[in-house]
Amino acid sequence: MRQAIVGLALALAAGPAVAEDAARQVRWLGELAGMPEGAPTRIVVEASLSAGYGGPYEVSAEGWVAVLAPGSAGDDFDATCVSGRCAIDVGFDGGDLALSADLAGGADAPVAGRYTYTANGEAPVEGEARFTPLTGPAPGLSAFAAADAVSAEELSAWLDITGFEQGFTNIYQAGPPTDRERRGLAQWQAARERPGGGLLLEADLAALRAEAKAARDELFWQNIQGRGWSGSYPAGILHVASGAGSDGVGRRFASETGDAFVEFTQEPPMTEEAWDAFVEARTADREGREGRGYTRVNDDMEIAYEEAGQKINEVYHRREGGVSRMILAYPVAKQDDWRVAEAATVRAFRATAP
Repeated sequence: MRQAIVGLALALAAGPAVAEDAARQVRWLGELAGMPEGAPTRIVVEASLSAGYGGPYEVSAEGWVAVLAPGSAGDDFDATCVSGRCAIDVGFDGGDLALSADLAGGADAPVAGRYTYTANGEAPVEGEARFTPLTGPAPGLSAFAAADAVSAEELSAWLDITGFEQGFTNIYQAGPPTDRERRGLAQWQAARERPGGGLLLEADLAALRAEAKAARDELFWQNIQGRGWSGSYPAGILHVASGAGSDGVGRRFASETGDAFVEFTQEPPMTEEAWDAFVEARTADREGREGRGYTRVNDDMEIAYEEAGQKINEVYHRREGGVSRMILAYPVAKQDDWRVAEAATVRAFRATAP
């Protein structure tokens, strides 16, 4: 599976027509003539345009660029546009692409432009670009999904349970998908040979939702909440329930043989100094521990390691009311069997108390 990134310098002409208190959404189909074999020939640019800070002719643009080819992906961008021109920097595995075009706000007809494509280690190639405003589906794609079709957290959960989790984050979005979730969606689309490149498409979201449901059903996936925390776990593997936690507040679910388990609990509050000392102690090297890796951002931390034949994941969220803790452990010998369930369990754990 290959992740593509697009590097783009795009001219967006949108001066004082952009209101100071509102963003304007635009979507363009870009067609690049004369591109070398293997280079992108069609792209979709989605941009949100809003007033800039440097005067009436400055516009801020941010959005997503998708390459329309099976197995391709996309990436986010943000830019400051002055006098109608924006420089958008993103990146691309196969090389760099620079586009220049006058895309006036509200244009309802194709716009001509130019591109320069520089493949890795090769001479630049220049050619003509043509942008057509999209008011419906792009050629070869299903309809674009509505803005509220899926939330960031819901899309993240679908990706986690299907094996496309995006790693640690301490930012949980209640709104629409962010760049993080769209990258995961682009990876899923590429692996399924769908040409979406991170675009939110009705057919793709329906297919991913169905795939996620099938994966949950197979694992007998269960959601659970406790005092100060919420999470989920594979009840088909871990079905022996008991209490957990130093203060008796929490739940523990283990396998029939007891060699795998997950614990959810809420521990007492910690001062900042105590938290720093705790993190240092939990992440320190020690005899018998192998493959230790951890990520900490302020009051949130994940750590994973192997010890005594067990693969162990620990997740901590420090809040004013206490420290939400999750521990997942299973035999290292069964790591292949746990790959998806492990990531989905770790990513699903949240602190719910302030």
